[in-house]
Amino acid sequence: MNIIVSWGWLTYAPVASHASAYYGVSESAINWLSTAFFLSFVVISPLNIAVLHRSLKLSLVIAAVLIIIGNWVRYAGSTSRNGGIFACAMVGEILLGLAQPFILAAPTRYSDLWFTNRGRVTATALMSLANPLGAALGQLINPFWVSTSGDVSPMVLYVSIISTACCVPAAFLPAKPPTPVGPASETPKLSLRDSIPALKSLELWLILIPYFVYVGFFNSISTLLSQMMTPYGFTNDEAGIGGAILIVVGLVSAAVSSPILDRTKKFLLGVRILVPMIALSYLASSGCPRRAPSRGPTSSSPSSAPHPSPSCPSPSSTSSSSATPSARRSPPPSPGPAASCSAPSSSSSATPSSPARTPPRPGT
Repeated sequence: MNIIVSWGWLTYAPVASHASAYYGVSESAINWLSTAFFLSFVVISPLNIAVLHRSLKLSLVIAAVLIIIGNWVRYAGSTSRNGGIFACAMVGEILLGLAQPFILAAPTRYSDLWFTNRGRVTATALMSLANPLGAALGQLINPFWVSTSGDVSPMVLYVSIISTACCVPAAFLPAKPPTPVGPASETPKLSLRDSIPALKSLELWLILIPYFVYVGFFNSISTLLSQMMTPYGFTNDEAGIGGAILIVVGLVSAAVSSPILDRTKKFLLGVRILVPMIALSYLASSGCPRRAPSRGPTSSSPSSAPHPSPSCPSPSSTSSSSATPSARRSPPPSPGPAASCSAPSSSSSATPSSPARTPPRPGT
């Protein structure tokens, strides 16, 4: 379910241009679907903490119900290939956002019940990494499903079917193992009220603040990557592959580092090494090109042709007027602003249509 809820989050972002055309809204409105997803996460988190302290299975069942309802509400507004109801997509995305905390926070509780100290970190990492794996699947698969705006409807249907199939087994999961796996699983946990004083810990905030910032960066790039790459000539498929690479590399790195940290318990050293690497990576991304390439040769566009000054006559009008008798009797132009028209006027006065005055012969 961690895979499915993340896939639901990035249903529309990899194909934002087609989704905006399908629902008849701007791409900014499509971006608000992701924003609504995360705002829902924040709103429901306190209730999720209370439910998870009470029962792991109850938390999983609530998440499964919200995921199923949210996906089918989205499809209810996307049944036609000719256009969809954006309000249904927004409501469905909010329901998915409400479901995510109940499943995203479950891995630590699940590994505490079902695994010993030796494999608890690895189990938690694998279950937690299922969330970015779902984002990678959404980035990679959805652009291949959608080639026109009409393909958004079947894409939403496919995601809804897969989500339902993955969420139904949550009702049959056991609440806890038949026998305790170790002393840690039987140790009484602090209540929610007793956990509040931990917020006064400076060390806790030194971990939380970088985590908040980097998760926000990752979610923003995952949401906007397609819109960031397509102006530079990349297709939605190529942007989706780029997003999948971004996530898969992180999954591989976590799969390698988690067992090492699980054995050595050097968690703080890992944070001190990896956080500066992430910061340097974001700084390096600022060197990417900032101006989109031109769509075609500028000389072919009508706007690229030079326009004459409003106060200056065009060369054609000057040459045509110089052929009339009144133009020959007109006084020379006075100096001033009209001097900027000297080049066109000189060229027009040299045309054959303007006869030159010859000096009188001597004795005539």
